[in-house]
Amino acid sequence: CDIDPNDKFDLNKNPPIPELIKPATLLEKVFYVVMMIVATLASLSILAIIIDVIGAARPHGDYPSFFKILWDWLLFRWI
Repeated sequence: CDIDPNDKFDLNKNPPIPELIKPATLLEKVFYVVMMIVATLASLSILAIIIDVIGAARPHGDYPSFFKILWDWLLFRWI
């Protein structure tokens, strides 16, 4: 692959300058943390629903709802 000698995006000739990359602000950091928490809760909820569907498909026995257990625990209903 030939690279144009005047290519301004060639990182071998024009490496990124760390001083130009601004650090994340406090608001951005809080946003990232909140989004990580939301994504974790969504993932755990989907996993609990999948476990409930598998448990409902099994014959014999009344299996507990993992989705209900998860949200009872997250909403402090166990206190």
